[in-house]
Amino acid sequence: MSRRSGKTEWSPFQNPFRIVNEPSPQAIEKIEWLDQLAKDESELDYNMKLLDILIEDQSRHGLRIHKGFPLFFLSLEAKDGSKRIEYMLDAFIEDVLTSGDGALDAPAAVGLKQLGVDVRTLIDLIQFVRRKTQFMLYPSNLREEFKDIHQVITETKGFSTVEDRVTLVKEVIEKSLRASFDQRRPRDEDELQNVVGGLLHQIDPRFSREREGPIKAGKRYEIDFTVFGDMIAIETKLVKSGMSFVDEIIADIPAYLDFAKASIFIVYDANNSIGNRKKVIDELTKPYNGKVEVIIV
Repeated sequence: MSRRSGKTEWSPFQNPFRIVNEPSPQAIEKIEWLDQLAKDESELDYNMKLLDILIEDQSRHGLRIHKGFPLFFLSLEAKDGSKRIEYMLDAFIEDVLTSGDGALDAPAAVGLKQLGVDVRTLIDLIQFVRRKTQFMLYPSNLREEFKDIHQVITETKGFSTVEDRVTLVKEVIEKSLRASFDQRRPRDEDELQNVVGGLLHQIDPRFSREREGPIKAGKRYEIDFTVFGDMIAIETKLVKSGMSFVDEIIADIPAYLDFAKASIFIVYDANNSIGNRKKVIDELTKPYNGKVEVIIV
């Protein structure tokens, strides 16, 4: 059983992937009939019909079937950029569900890299799928939830202004930082920064860590992170008790704004000890007209 007579002998139901469940005899009969009509079908129509057959078959029998093959080729044929990456992400998730880490060597991983998705994002997605399930009838639910949490890097390309990029960083940190620790507290500032760095990498793979900053009042500042070519300076604070972080932020702001166009201070409230967070944030940010943001999570 081949994909489109005369074009390739790679079957979606044989190697290179280990398939747990094969299509039913009825589905195979439909696919063979579809192959006979291949010359009258466009690539897009053929693979969409093949995908429909597989989805119908697995739904009928309650057994997952690997669907990476048609999804991969749907991505290649898609003219819309967002659909192209959605189909390729779905194909990659199918590969993860079928072969785990082996998905990194499969065609969908190569396709995603060509679309601008870096390897660390793919590894994060593998870990995400592992945590969520080892059995999934259709991958789009996982893809959409992953996008909601991690903001796939290709979605950042339309963000041009400083304000847009600050908003993007805020959304990713607010959605994902606390969830990344899976209901536990960071052990220390280094662990907090490691997780923040991983999230920032999804937004700007060329971000800098421990960036040498300006000298202000005789003090050399070292900035935890910068993104978008030093456009935004980011500082993290792990707060276990007290409000001393407020004075620290007030002292840091002038130097950070001398260095970057905007600053974001990420405060991890480990013990939920910060009262009236909105008041604290307003007092720190309002004087700077959007150039300073404080995120308390």
